Amino acid sequence: MAAEVFFDDFEGDDLKEHWEVINPDPDAFIVEEGSLLILSNGNTDPIATGNTPNILKLTNELPSGNWVLSTSFTADFQTEQEAVFLGLYTDNKTYVIVQPRAFHCGNWGNRLCVTVETIKMSKGKPTTFSKRLVWEQGFENFVFDEAAATISQPIEMRIAKEGRKYAQASSGKSPMPRPR
Repeated sequence: MAAEVFFDDFEGDDLKEHWEVINPDPDAFIVEEGSLLILSNGNTDPIATGNTPNILKLTNELPSGNWVLSTSFTADFQTEQEAVFLGLYTDNKTYVIVQPRAFHCGNWGNRLCVTVETIKMSKGKPTTFSKRLVWEQGFENFVFDEAAATISQPIEMRIAKEGRKYAQASSGKSPMPRPR
């Protein structure tokens, strides 16, 4: 059984001292009522540009040995451009992140796809892996945000470190469509 090393329930009205905010935009995030709310304008730069606003970086040291980093969150997928991610971040040239993506797909014009992508950036060179969770889920009258509202919430993401390997890990819940 693993011991919990760090937990943040976002109680209070501000981030605690163990967080560094990279590219802060204080108008686009708030801590209140035990939640962290981050807003995006839909035009957020990809993390590789170095311009992504409000990257919350934990300043605590990571434990030695094997460990699991996890988060549980809800996402309102509306634009097909949402970039919610969990990761280990040094800078925009060195990171590993896991992010869910919901997007319109297929040839019939009425399909929803959901993937979980792992992106490893090392010395500015990306390696990506994508796992299909929902592939071409059909809807009679497809409207992206309505289709995306069927994705089960909360979404749980994990990154597991075992030895020298990092991998996305399932936490028992996946963003599968809810019955309508």
